[in-house]
Amino acid sequence: MHRFKDAAVALTATACIAVLGSASAVGQPADKFYEGKTIRIVVALGAGGDYDNYARMAGRYLGKYIPGNPTIVVQNMPGAGGLLAANHLANVAPKDGTVIGALHANTTLAQVTAAPNVEYDVRKFHWIGRTSSGGLNVHHTFASSGVKSFDDLLKREVVVGGGGPTSDSIVIPTAVNQLMGTKLKILGGYSGTAETTLALERGEIDMAMQNWEFLRRNNADWLRDKKINLIVQYGEKRHPELPNVPTIMELAKTDEQRQVWSLFLMSGGIGYSLAMTPGVPADRVAVVRKAFLEMAKDPELQAEAAKANLPIEPIGGEALEKSIQAVFKLEPAAIEKAKFLLKR
Repeated sequence: MHRFKDAAVALTATACIAVLGSASAVGQPADKFYEGKTIRIVVALGAGGDYDNYARMAGRYLGKYIPGNPTIVVQNMPGAGGLLAANHLANVAPKDGTVIGALHANTTLAQVTAAPNVEYDVRKFHWIGRTSSGGLNVHHTFASSGVKSFDDLLKREVVVGGGGPTSDSIVIPTAVNQLMGTKLKILGGYSGTAETTLALERGEIDMAMQNWEFLRRNNADWLRDKKINLIVQYGEKRHPELPNVPTIMELAKTDEQRQVWSLFLMSGGIGYSLAMTPGVPADRVAVVRKAFLEMAKDPELQAEAAKANLPIEPIGGEALEKSIQAVFKLEPAAIEKAKFLLKR
């Protein structure tokens, strides 16, 4: 009997110590909390891509600017188009500031348009900051096609190449047809940009879409020799290097069109961003946000990014959070239209 009593006392004492320890951690100042800690960055996509590259870069530099210089490890958690990692961040990961998500740029779009299996609310994440935008998509044609401007897309059938059914190269021209009244004939099934580029050169298609950075870097001769016409850029405002190419927002005629495009373009603005779990104490969020912005200015990081052709276009967590909140204030009709275009 005494043995059971002693065991119960010991168990109670252990539980009390655990609770007190937990309470101590919760109440610990942020400038002391991270001493001796390990922060885990969970990447929503697999190894080797840009999401992984940006996350691992943060893993090498972020701890340098967080008081206590915690160790940072990077873990890939691909699956369900990024939903697996987002759901993990919301429902499984500790809520103490030791887990950061490198989430897919479409995480917000998936929630707003009611994608299946969303088990998170992006408004409850603590957004730390954006390392870089997702890039700028540009539709272009070969000069020999005779398609010189967006107006030509309204007047004649233009064959545009694309990839899989959920890729931007299919979703965006579908939206252009249904929202803007163009006559695009969408030819999907290409495995990627390299294939659509070849198709464009062979005359199989009239128009293709590429990321501007990729197009400028890998097809510089096309631009130099004026072999292609840049038809439209998919951004909120004109890129400084493309002052004469209209944006889809400028071409939109109605408020509904502009709101739908805001929703589709929002993912590019979120880009390669980091977020903390819900429930992290505010002072820890503030410390990591400050560290993120300091990290983005690090000369060694800047040099490493330049060598790897990874643009650094930082935005702080508070500004990023406001952009995400604004998506939920769009008109319901615009969101329903986006759902229709995404077949949801």
